[in-house]
Amino acid sequence: MNWKEEFLEKMFVEKDIENGLSLYIEHKPETIYRYRYGNEYDKSSLLNDQIWLSNMKCVNDKFEGQLEILYSNVNLNFMEDLLKEKVEKIIDKIISTFYIACFCESVQKDTMWSYYANNHKGFCIEYYFDSFEDSQFIFPVVYKESKKIDIDNLDNSQMYKSILTKYSDWLKEDEWRIILPFYGKQENGKVIKQPLPKAIYMGVDIEDSLRDFLSNYCTNRFVKLYQMEIDKSKGKMIAKRI
Repeated sequence: MNWKEEFLEKMFVEKDIENGLSLYIEHKPETIYRYRYGNEYDKSSLLNDQIWLSNMKCVNDKFEGQLEILYSNVNLNFMEDLLKEKVEKIIDKIISTFYIACFCESVQKDTMWSYYANNHKGFCIEYYFDSFEDSQFIFPVVYKESKKIDIDNLDNSQMYKSILTKYSDWLKEDEWRIILPFYGKQENGKVIKQPLPKAIYMGVDIEDSLRDFLSNYCTNRFVKLYQMEIDKSKGKMIAKRI
């Protein structure tokens, strides 16, 4: 069990908050990154110091928050079907009551630049981890090959923990996430205050108009600006200070 799994276990199952937070403080990164497509909404959010949190039902992982429920002690097929339908509705309801914003541990993720930053035409924002407000707690995501659990062991703690567990196919994302419950009317998302970025990184193939926008933003806000470049000799991307 790695520290992230141990952290979730202590926080959600054992309710050992003190030791869970000790693990968190020991291992949390200094900074985290948020990849952006670079459209008009992303630019507006940057200018207005905002971060958009999506409803969990609107994210790209269709297995988000889902569990593989086992019914080992249920003998009758029709009872299993009834339980399965009821449990799936409960899990879907829980998932739909949360908003999330996703972050990453590295700016050198080629897949992240491809998927979430318009195939290297977008940008990436670096934040100091401790610059977020106390209410915006950032959780690590755990990756597993299987998310099986027996119906007899399923409770609210396991369901909430599942929101921070993804299949191993997503392992390379090294994700962290802010999770907030919705209050009042349920919507597709909500906005929270963005802390001042530590730095902004421009994609390898960024277009001139977005480059000019980010350059002006960083100059006016005294934020460091970097250009991502391909280092063919090392087979990876590097960040060059502008």
